Amino acid sequence: MAYFHAELERITAATPLPWERAVPLLRELAGAVEADETPIARLYKSAATTWHPDRPDGDHRVFQLLQEVFRLARKNAP
Repeated sequence: MAYFHAELERITAATPLPWERAVPLLRELAGAVEADETPIARLYKSAATTWHPDRPDGDHRVFQLLQEVFRLARKNAP
């Protein structure tokens, strides 16, 4: 969890998350393997189920990171 918090801390207006990092980070948040071909929306749903703040083990900061990652991944998906 601390790793994801650090990722979120690095994102600012001056240093946005590179879009090339969005899908790999989304896979990490969803707990998917790197070679997995799961669609972006399904990865998001899986990660959101895990990290949503209303869940017992959820985390608000990680969920914020997930939102930004999904926005970039969806925007730049082939």
